[in-house]
Amino acid sequence: MKWFTNFRRNLARAMEDRGISQSELSRRSGIHVTTISRIIHGHLEPSVTTAEKLAAAAEMTAEKLFSERIARVDQSEALVIPSELNHKRPIPKRKRGKTL
Repeated sequence: MKWFTNFRRNLARAMEDRGISQSELSRRSGIHVTTISRIIHGHLEPSVTTAEKLAAAAEMTAEKLFSERIARVDQSEALVIPSELNHKRPIPKRKRGKTL
């Protein structure tokens, strides 16, 4: 879904260019910070209403967030560097002394 990749890249770039954190974008848009994170990391596609709210909060138009031309500028640039995620591997559940 190319439109979704464009949206994610453009949103992340707009936030970086304007110095807006995910928590600030959340405050401005009224969208939970977890939802914003899931969208930026590619785990959740935004609804039209959510996209419009995020665009307004990021001081952009929704059309620009969906623009392929803007997203194409840095396609080789990673949206998220894995070491920045701070995710820990889940501890496997055990059942009767055996790992599932």
